[in-house]
Amino acid sequence: MLASLNEFEPYVAFKRIDREGSGYITPIKLSKFLKENGYRELEKQDMTYLIRYFDQEGSLSLNYHE
Repeated sequence: MLASLNEFEPYVAFKRIDREGSGYITPIKLSKFLKENGYRELEKQDMTYLIRYFDQEGSLSLNYHE
């Protein structure tokens, strides 16, 4: 059964991608997470673009608040 959008917990989703607890999501972590969850492997440049779009600090990674 799919959870409704009202049940979505952003912090839990962030922690599922940031498994080692570094506090950041990198393009590599995002790519690995998507691949493990049945999405086709995307090009590294696609993941980099996506991270850069939301990255406010210019660190090429996302912290939870970004």
